[in-house]
Amino acid sequence: VDDALSCRKLPNGNYLLGVHIASILGYFPYESEIVDEAISRNRSIYLPRKYQNREDDFNRTIPIFPYEFSAKTASLIPGAPKLARSYIFEIDKEGNIVNENFFKTIITSNRKTTYEEIDEVLKHGSKDKRLQEIVSNLEEVTELLDRRYKGEELYENVKANTDDYSDLRVKRIGSEKIVYQAMMLTGNRVAEYFADPAR
Repeated sequence: VDDALSCRKLPNGNYLLGVHIASILGYFPYESEIVDEAISRNRSIYLPRKYQNREDDFNRTIPIFPYEFSAKTASLIPGAPKLARSYIFEIDKEGNIVNENFFKTIITSNRKTTYEEIDEVLKHGSKDKRLQEIVSNLEEVTELLDRRYKGEELYENVKANTDDYSDLRVKRIGSEKIVYQAMMLTGNRVAEYFADPAR
């Protein structure tokens, strides 16, 4: 559980979207052997389905960091305070970013869900009013972002046609579309932040 999303409507009608990513560097200094090893691995490898054992997450992935650390210590599991990097965006009704802030945070995730569970809420609603409100807000802000920011054609083609099974093939619908837009927005804004020559 590396990522968490939050979203609420502000009194001015804008949306406040939060993208919260588990912060490994909150636990280890950048210049440490474990981070060095992670950099050399480059990314976690998600095994093809035929090699996966659904009963054991350990046999589904070759992680960048040791499994116990990734799955427990650093993971944004619900109900436990965890170190994160939080990217907060205020988005207006046209999909414009009118304000943004990047923070080192300690967050407590409220709920762990799957793409399938959120797709069910999108299709049929939920009796959990808080969950329903957050998912509805995420769906609305995703549509705004989808109209405002289109992914690069090259990126789309690579994701659609890659033979690398470790890459997630994003189905640009439902819950996957929500995560796709939130991560694309965060990646783009962070890249622009560091590319700014004034910094």
